[in-house]
Amino acid sequence: MTAAELQWPEWMRAGVRVVRGPDWQLPTQDPKEGDLGTLIYVPKKVGDNKVSVIWDSGKERMYQSGATGTYELRAFDIAQVGIVHTGIRCTSCSANPIRGMRWSCSDCNNVELCTKCYMNDKHNTSHGFVRRDTTKSDPLILSKRADTKFVQASGIFENSKVIRGPHWRYKNQDGGDTKVGDVKTVIPLKDNFGNAFVTVKWQINNHVGEYRLGAEGYVDVVVFDPANGGKYYPEHLPLVGLILLKIGDKVKVNLSLMEFKKLQEDAKIWNDDMKQCLTEEGTVIDLVRQSADSKHASLTVVQYKNGKQFQIMRGALFRVAGFQKGGVVRIESTADVLKNLQRMRGGLKSDAAILATKGKVGRLLKITKDGDLKVLVDKTKFIFSPACCYPTNDPKDVKAAPTAVDSSSSSEDENEGKTLRRFADGIGEAMTNLKKGSDGSVVTGEAIVESSGNNKLDHLKALLKKSPQQVDFKVADGDRTGLQLASHEGHIEIVKFLIKQNADVNLADAVGDTPLHYAVFGKQPEVVEILINSKGIKINSQNKAGVVPVHVAVNTADISTLKLLVEQGCDVTIKDNNEDTPMHDAMIQKKNQPGVIEAVLASPTCKFNLKNKAGLNVLHFACVNNKVKAVEIILSKSADIVNETIPGGFTALHIAAFNDFIEIVSLLLVKGKANPNLQDNKKRTPLLLAASKGFKRIIEVLIEGKANINEQDLDGDTALHVILKDPPKENDMGTNVIYLLVGNGADIYLKNKIGETALDLIKDPVLRQSVEAIHKLAASPAKTDKGTVIPVNWSSKEMMNDDYQVKLDPNDKEPAIRDEYAMVAKHFMKSMPNAEIKTIKRVQNASLWECYIVQKKKMESKMGVGHANEMHLYHGTLPEIVDLICRENFDFRIAGTRVGALYGQGTYFALEARYSDGYAMTSNDNTKFMFVVKVLVGKTCIGNQDYRKPPYLDPDDKKKGSYDSCVNDVHRPTVFCVFDINQYYPEYIIEYEV
Repeated sequence: MTAAELQWPEWMRAGVRVVRGPDWQLPTQDPKEGDLGTLIYVPKKVGDNKVSVIWDSGKERMYQSGATGTYELRAFDIAQVGIVHTGIRCTSCSANPIRGMRWSCSDCNNVELCTKCYMNDKHNTSHGFVRRDTTKSDPLILSKRADTKFVQASGIFENSKVIRGPHWRYKNQDGGDTKVGDVKTVIPLKDNFGNAFVTVKWQINNHVGEYRLGAEGYVDVVVFDPANGGKYYPEHLPLVGLILLKIGDKVKVNLSLMEFKKLQEDAKIWNDDMKQCLTEEGTVIDLVRQSADSKHASLTVVQYKNGKQFQIMRGALFRVAGFQKGGVVRIESTADVLKNLQRMRGGLKSDAAILATKGKVGRLLKITKDGDLKVLVDKTKFIFSPACCYPTNDPKDVKAAPTAVDSSSSSEDENEGKTLRRFADGIGEAMTNLKKGSDGSVVTGEAIVESSGNNKLDHLKALLKKSPQQVDFKVADGDRTGLQLASHEGHIEIVKFLIKQNADVNLADAVGDTPLHYAVFGKQPEVVEILINSKGIKINSQNKAGVVPVHVAVNTADISTLKLLVEQGCDVTIKDNNEDTPMHDAMIQKKNQPGVIEAVLASPTCKFNLKNKAGLNVLHFACVNNKVKAVEIILSKSADIVNETIPGGFTALHIAAFNDFIEIVSLLLVKGKANPNLQDNKKRTPLLLAASKGFKRIIEVLIEGKANINEQDLDGDTALHVILKDPPKENDMGTNVIYLLVGNGADIYLKNKIGETALDLIKDPVLRQSVEAIHKLAASPAKTDKGTVIPVNWSSKEMMNDDYQVKLDPNDKEPAIRDEYAMVAKHFMKSMPNAEIKTIKRVQNASLWECYIVQKKKMESKMGVGHANEMHLYHGTLPEIVDLICRENFDFRIAGTRVGALYGQGTYFALEARYSDGYAMTSNDNTKFMFVVKVLVGKTCIGNQDYRKPPYLDPDDKKKGSYDSCVNDVHRPTVFCVFDINQYYPEYIIEYEV
């Protein structure tokens, strides 16, 4: 389900009574735990992630509502919004029907409780219960009340004292501002709202009146002296927001053993060790993103304190808490547990570091893309597995935690969409402000805007009948009109009525946004269509930032609205004040891709040669942002711009080569027919740039694309000169790139402008000797019996060894071998810092290599050079089959016996060594074995346990072929399942100890 399709729970509307949630971020700030408040604003769309609350104390604030995975609020009572369970009677108090949440005993038949009776411990507290929020809600299994923490509620209840509140409209019934009244009752039902009104007797004049406390989101009174509202079980209350699990969340299973086992067995993922899930809290470490029709569409990987990981169906899990940046965490207090969990997630640098952090509190500085936690403990920063940390709001922990000071860049979630969030927050404030009146009277114009924004059609009709001239009234808060707010909120009938009443469809607010801007900001395609078809609409109207509605649609990533605007002729070439067109904006949008790009670039108004302020046309900008789909579309429509340059002389190919974007480099060469030998202002070719960065794969593709390997720059340097002069510090491929260039014909005797040859730059006599030898062999490279070129780094004298294994010496006299060892070790240690490498061996099996190269050429002949998507991945294995793999390759028929065959019945590889470590079994001498494997992953799709081969690209047109491999996540894959034995080659064996 996409973000555009997500909807708030049925009960999540203004009026719901709330308390603190599990991710409360300000534990020392009022309201205190147990204090009640009222939800007064809920954004129309899930993506607008903040809701507004007026606490019983009168304080009004905005809170996270789960759209970003943070839940600051829980719903205490939802009867206020008309939720009713018709025909269900409370077994204890006989209330019929039950209003609000319904609580059903899972141990007894026909025992139903209302919220008040459930929280007051009616019926047996040792019995299990399920909660149903609405008649359409799935039952949620809860822990037993006898085993669950409770909190005392405090706020506006019977016997509390109150004063007038923000939405007061009753003139001087209370005797005047600040006068105190006594709450006599909370009215169970009035105007079809449950517990949404209170009866108050005012002390100064004994007047008794009924006042809103949640009805339609209004709060007429606030507390002067709170009353005790009885106890409640926080963990049993629903979270305010859409519940989406994220990596790092703490979860538990509330099912019985029989129920849990059946759920897991139905998905074929049960094993008896999972019994521990019933008694322990675990940590989500991975979310399996499957296709909608998959049996595992809601599968979650959960890790426990003993290090065991289980694949658990989402329906079995109950979210307990989660992490948020800036929050306080407590580190696992048991050293052995901490050490084990860290080892499985990448490790700490030493046991001393573990002992220094165990049991301490820290400040969470950042949550990485992989779900790891960057935590400040004392004055030192550590990267922890989320399984090692526990969120805490204990005031003592908060006080003890260090102050968050972090120079690292903001997360992409914080940087992305700030304008959209500011707009959404501004709408929220405007909607809540419209409810307030100083003395109960509201001017007609404000009432029109308020009725429009809150979908009160009958009231609006009555107001406009009296004052039709005020249809375009602007409230002081942002110069907003009723049509603008109604458009944002998606009130279709209001919008139609206002247009019929001649509301100005082009009228702008204080920042220049029109109703069409508002509708697009609100992701309301139905309203957008109504406005577009209205008389006189200006669909390309720019606001004060130069932004047109289609700019907004790109930034909200709302595909349906975007397509509608494009189909109706919105111009995607209009530049905003930063000189960016919607086409440029589409290249930096991270959400709903490639759909956003496809929708924008489908416009007949596209002009791909338009440049932004930086001088980049749309193709250049697509290359800068590695948008492969965009490059593919642009080249299909306007390949003639492929060699256009930016200031400095870079072409699109220069940009892609300099940034190591292999797929784009291949597309530009194959589909765009880009000239690989064009030079920038310093006479550098894409090959020279790739050499300066040490990008071996890019160099290989450019050479295959007919790049001149001996082209010289302004200083007369070739690619070989460049890498010898300044080996890339961030890359460990230097020597291997030198050998690659020389092996493909780089002239070692060609002089630059100061008379230096490549050989002159080599100071190491052994490396010089090797380069000269490779240069001589370049004309007639070593080949297999069938003519396949053998890798230049293979040791020919040992090629035919029976075990096909060549040990690499980290101190070898040959620099290339030293660099080769260092390269393999560096990448392995990046995710396995606690490991100690014993040996690294190169696998030299000419027969397997030949099969692999033939397959690579076959795939590239169909998809283009570089599109076989060759990757270096990891595979942990059993010690006793290492030699067998070197002889015969991996046997996919036994792959599922240890990894579960979750993504298909093939061979499994991982992006990081730490993941494969879990499947590398320990030998008798306490060592493990892991392969580094060349894998042609090609085109990937989400896997399925029933796949015996990848599915077709298009089931309706099998001629288009199949995918090449399956993954756990098509956008950020970390696990790969490959079915063709010729798509992988076991390149290295790492023997190590943890």
